[in-house]
Amino acid sequence: MSRVPIRLPAKSSGRKPSGDGRDAKSLSSVRVRVPAPKESDILRTIMDGLSAMKIWHMRCNTGGMFGSYKGKRWAVRFGRKGMGDILALPKKYELSWETSGWKIVPTWFEVKRLGEKQTQDQVIFELEVLAAGHRYAVVHSWEEALEVLNGT
Repeated sequence: MSRVPIRLPAKSSGRKPSGDGRDAKSLSSVRVRVPAPKESDILRTIMDGLSAMKIWHMRCNTGGMFGSYKGKRWAVRFGRKGMGDILALPKKYELSWETSGWKIVPTWFEVKRLGEKQTQDQVIFELEVLAAGHRYAVVHSWEEALEVLNGT
């Protein structure tokens, strides 16, 4: 003999039922947890925004691959440790006494989820590119990347 759960009617508390077996007061205290976006989703949003603004950019992957072919093993490394996720080359028109015209400042974006921090290799890379005259920013959304591009 199997047991079948039986739902008993709730005691009357003077509240109107909500239609799903819970009363209206308990529903008002329900919290919906929205998960933080994945880093890949943030990356895609930023790259779509750069494309829409017609700013040249590229995704910079780092890592390595290993394999073998006809008994020979091989390894390929690409990028370097700590390199930014996106390199963008926005054009900016500058008007000055010495030179006027379009200026391109390489801009590196390191994309992080909220609450995440840079690794030691990423901090070293940031210092190197800043010393070379590039811009570097750790961003968590397209809005933050846009602020960097606009110089705010």
